[in-house]
Formats: sequence, C-alpha cells, structure tokens
Amino acid sequence: MWRTLARLVRQTPWYQWPLMPFALLAVVLWLIVAALTSFPRSWLYPDRDFHVFDIDGSSAQKARLVRWRFAYSRISFAGRVRHLFRRGGRKWRKAPDRVADHYAGS
Repeated sequence: MWRTLARLVRQTPWYQWPLMPFALLAVVLWLIVAALTSFPRSWLYPDRDFHVFDIDGSSAQKARLVRWRFAYSRISFAGRVRHLFRRGGRKWRKAPDRVADHYAGS
C-alpha cells in the first residue's frame, strides 16, 4: 500500500498539488454527509439492519426476530419518529422480579 501511495505521489504533476486540499475537503465532506444520513436511517429503520441473531441465534430467536421485523415494518414514518423520541426518553431498568432472581442466584 505504501509503495502504491509513494508511486502516486511521484506521478502527480506539480500543478495538481494546489488542488489536493480541495480534493481532500471533498472526500471529508462526502464522509460527513454519509454519516449524517446513515445514523438517522439506522435509528428510524432498525428492522432493515443485520442483527447477531440472524446468524448465531437459535430457531426461537430467529422466529422472534422475524415477528419483530414484520410488526415493525408496518409502522408508518410518523410512528417511527414518535417511537424514536419516546424510546430515547425512557430509562431502562430490570423488572423487580428479575432483579430479585438475579441477586438470589449470586
């Protein structure tokens, strides 16, 4: 890889070097736009992303994942946004019976 990069540097004419910062800026801006569009997409459409249970899950987990994807795919865009904001404000905690079972086993 370094040899290829060194060859590219040697082969670049002198009059193209002032354009290199603009090319780098274009690449960085493209990466920023890609990140700004991919994060909200994965937050709004988690059913379209690949999950661990797709490969390593048992048959029951895979069936549960299929049911969840089917139910989540029927939600409208406004419902997804509402769910996203509602989900973000929740504080997740274990149910009281699970907490008691967890500490009883220790």
